[in-house]
Amino acid sequence: MSSKKKKGGKGGGEKKKFRLYQQLSNQAVHDFQSGNHRASADHYLASLQALDGTNQYQANRWQIFTGYTSILREKFFPPSQSDFDALQVIIATKSELRLFRSEAALTVGLL
Repeated sequence: MSSKKKKGGKGGGEKKKFRLYQQLSNQAVHDFQSGNHRASADHYLASLQALDGTNQYQANRWQIFTGYTSILREKFFPPSQSDFDALQVIIATKSELRLFRSEAALTVGLL
């Protein structure tokens, strides 16, 4: 096992984070298709947070983030303070990709 850990650079903790990320994003899609938009937004956000900043360039991260922001912008429900707080964290995080920071700022501006 240790050779896999060294070779791939990912320990068991990162694989668990990634599995959780996938499960939550899949649940978000299911929730949206079921008409439960609040739960969908919550699962999209939780999916992003599950990565814990470990991989800003993960292939589907942008789609998941825009899934979250588009639900908010479409005003399926009134955004909560925790939605605004999450977006503000992204806007304020200088190490976050500029595209994500801009999308978060646009969403706050439109809300």
